[in-house]
Amino acid sequence: MNPVDNILVPIDFSETSRNALKYAIAIAEKAGARLTLAHAMRLIPPTPSTHRIVPGDLKSELEESVKAQFSILKEDILDFTELQYEFVTKIGFSIDVIESMASSKVYDLVVMGTNGATGLNKFFGSTTSAIIKEVDVPVIAIPPEASFHGFNYVTVASDYENLGEPYALQVLASICNDFDSEVTIVNYNNPDKISEEEMKGNLKYDSYFREGKLKYEFKSSTDVVESLLEYAAEVEPDLLVMIHKNRGMIESLFHKSVTSKTVDNINLPVMAIPS
Repeated sequence: MNPVDNILVPIDFSETSRNALKYAIAIAEKAGARLTLAHAMRLIPPTPSTHRIVPGDLKSELEESVKAQFSILKEDILDFTELQYEFVTKIGFSIDVIESMASSKVYDLVVMGTNGATGLNKFFGSTTSAIIKEVDVPVIAIPPEASFHGFNYVTVASDYENLGEPYALQVLASICNDFDSEVTIVNYNNPDKISEEEMKGNLKYDSYFREGKLKYEFKSSTDVVESLLEYAAEVEPDLLVMIHKNRGMIESLFHKSVTSKTVDNINLPVMAIPS
């Protein structure tokens, strides 16, 4: 069974979500996966100026609008692929809809666009960050300016205790193997607790990736997030992967105020996989 059979793609018809869809299509075409495009509709309660519009009428108007927007999306993007896909609409807030669907055990991967605000939230945005923290499915967050050119170089940030869930690593490895990626595992450690030699003995990634496509780098830093982002700015991978244990590193990414000027120049997809 292919580790990536079903991919969930949240769609709000913005350029950001359209860009994420292009990434999802590329991954699905390599994996032979099926896409589910999900759109959340929020019914706005009638106001005094719209009191004549009953909820049923409002729902019908929204459905017609969504149908028209999807028709444009289909003509612009989906008609150029032979992938199997379905488009579903659900009433509710986008966070609730995506979280519910991603937690259904149906999907192997979520690919979604992200519009960050300031600092490190630019990587994910509030909706994407909430999804990553709440679901146990790998999530790839695509910033609006990212342009797909394959996943030739992939950087994975981890530590020797934090190998990730086997199924999640299989999803990552499947994507990397499909794209013949050069994968670098960047391991951050506290040298007072464990040596580089001990870390090497504990790493178990080799069996997941193609022979000759995996290498390790070892770094010690008092500020892992800052160091990781500076490293990513230097090597410019096509995908930055974060294996998070108890959401620790992800939480740091969301709440830390990073001062490095290099962060402003980083504009790459980030994949968060659970551990």
